[in-house]
Parts: sequence; C-alpha cells; structure tokens
Amino acid sequence: YNLSLNYVPLMKEIADDVRLVSFNTYYNINSKQSIGLSVRNYSYGDFEFMQNVSDMPVVKSMNDFMFDLAYARRLSKHFSMAVTFKYILSDQRIPTVSNNQYYGVDDVKSTIGVDISAYGSTDLKVLNESKLSYGLSLSNLGNKIEYSAEYTQYMPAKLMLGVGLHNAINDDNQLSFNFDFGRYMIADEDEQDVANESPISNILSSWGNDDLLSELIFSVGVEYIYKKTLAVRCGYHYENEENFGIKYFGAGIGYNWKWLTLDVGYANSSNSYLYKNHLQFSVQASLNDLKFK
Repeated sequence: YNLSLNYVPLMKEIADDVRLVSFNTYYNINSKQSIGLSVRNYSYGDFEFMQNVSDMPVVKSMNDFMFDLAYARRLSKHFSMAVTFKYILSDQRIPTVSNNQYYGVDDVKSTIGVDISAYGSTDLKVLNESKLSYGLSLSNLGNKIEYSAEYTQYMPAKLMLGVGLHNAINDDNQLSFNFDFGRYMIADEDEQDVANESPISNILSSWGNDDLLSELIFSVGVEYIYKKTLAVRCGYHYENEENFGIKYFGAGIGYNWKWLTLDVGYANSSNSYLYKNHLQFSVQASLNDLKFK
C-alpha cells in the first residue's frame, strides 16, 4: 500500500485561493499487477458577479474534480503498461445577480477519458552498471466537455515520449538524467469544428497542423539521491508559443524517513503566472514499511 497527499498553490502572484489538492493511493495485487486511485480538486477561487456597480455581488466558487482509476501490469521483466480511466466533473456555472440562478452553463458538466502508458528499462554494461529507461504516454483521450450550446472544449490530448539514464555511482550515491518530449494533439483553432468533429477526428487532424516541430514540448531534469534518503532535483520545461507557451525552471528536495517521504518543489516562470514563484508540497506514506504494534 502507498498513500500520498499533494498540495499546490497556483497563481500566487495574483490570487491566494487558487490551488490543486490531490490524494493518491496504489496497491500491488501481486508481483505483476497493481491498481491505483486518485482524486484531484482544481479550485479556481471565488468570483464576484454583478450587473451594476451598485449591486451586491454574488460570490461563486468554481471547481473541477477528477477521479482516476488505474491498472498496471508487468508484461515482462523489463516492460510494463498501464491504463487509467478518468471521470471529470466541472462546475463553472455563472450565477445571475437578481435571483441567484445560473446562466451560460446550466449545470455541473462531466466527461470521461482515458490515459495509456508504457514503461521499459534495460541494464547497461557500461557506466558502472547503469540502467536506461524509456516510456510513452497518451493522455486525455476522451470526450468533449460541453459547457453550453455555445461553449464546448476538447480535452487537451497529449503524446509524450521519455528516456532516462540512471547511474549508481556507488552504494551511497545515485544520479539520474531524464529527457521528455512530445506535443498536444489538438488541431489548429481555425481548423476545428467542435460542434461536429469527434475527439478522435480532432486528434488525427492535429497531425496536419502547419508546423509540427514548433509545437513540440521539451523537459529535461537531473536527480541526485544520497543513501536512498535525501534527493535533490532540478529541471527545465519548454513549450512553444504555438502551444501554451509555458517556460519554467524548477528545483526540489525530498527526504525519506522510514515509512514517510516529504517533498518540496519550487518553480519560477517569466511568462506564466501559473508557475511564477510556484511551490508544491507532497507527503507520501508507505504502509508496507509501517509497523503497527
């Protein structure tokens, strides 16, 4: 068994009530199979609505909830795959001022999606018995979210590929280098027909975008672990302006004490409030290592 709780305050430079809170757990059925469950809440904070300056504002909190159920299976000694089913609830209703009714978005909207991932590794006979890992993920494959007759969105489908080099320098020191790249699979806005085009058709259409290379996402990271207790990490994330244009540098530290692991991360972006002076906190408990008396 493993439990973790994550707390991420978002957009701290412009708001103090925007945050992401998630709870995750997984259970190893046997040496080849695992199941996982996660619950996430994106809170966008409180919004005040009024028709006239003199009106008493109506306060509305907006939230998204996501429930994930994952199944992973090891297919061979060095290769495994996983599938994750997700259910999304989105409450972005806008109240009227006069009678506290909702307009634009009539009720809480929901949709379903799926993620597919694969992971493999191979032992190297060089660099002090290092290990090479590689992986692939297809995420946010699912239906559209129809907030209203006038406002419908595709889920941001994404393809990512990654490779990592893990080196045990000696019994006390480990060093890892990781590189990921991929792209969002969303057709250009001027080519979208949200009302009539299926999500799968939109994903296929995205490969006909004018400049695929400009849409690539890159991430690079380094991690150092001392005595399997203290971890220090840093990395950089880049997205072209054709995507969301987010670029940020991140660093973090983690400490493992018996059955408890604490992690703190920091990121800073020069062009995105989402990752400007961004902090993240995580607490993880391994119940297999917890001894009850």
